[in-house]
Amino acid sequence: LYSISVIDDQNAVAVGYYGAAYFTEDGGETWSKGNTGTRSSLYNVSMADDKHGWAVGQRALLLRTEDGGRTWTRQPTMKDEFSPHFFSVAAIDKDTAWVIGEWGTRMVTRDGGKTFEDHSFTIDDMHPMFVWLDPPEQDKVRSGEPVFEDVTLNDVQCERGDPETSRCWIIGEFGYIYFSEDG
Repeated sequence: LYSISVIDDQNAVAVGYYGAAYFTEDGGETWSKGNTGTRSSLYNVSMADDKHGWAVGQRALLLRTEDGGRTWTRQPTMKDEFSPHFFSVAAIDKDTAWVIGEWGTRMVTRDGGKTFEDHSFTIDDMHPMFVWLDPPEQDKVRSGEPVFEDVTLNDVQCERGDPETSRCWIIGEFGYIYFSEDG
């Protein structure tokens, strides 16, 4: 197992290798296996409350539970075609969560995962990585198409509560540390 999200003194959810997800409702005395429908590794889990949460993993895998970890449903995002690994998720409330990962991935949902806003790090022509892009990627940048920064974001943590005022932190490669006071 790679990650655990503790909701209260009775409820917790853990995820890990080969699509594993387990939940407890009795403070860890007993654990039951949830149904994720995947064999891909799940790297991180974050529960907003005792019912709602998300798990993230390999190749743009994003799952949501609405029953405390018993069953999980895959949620599509704009990153599916690129398949970056998602390394961390932070649930602020039952509708709001941040997802981070490879290629500067930073996404947020504000409607329980129906849609996502992409705030991933991109390269412009003044970015230090621009000179390392191949000519077709440089042309994409010049024409306004997004080319994503080759940086891995490893963890995101947000305060639960009001998504408009929650404080969040993101850390990643090369000493990246980001902080937000407005969710």
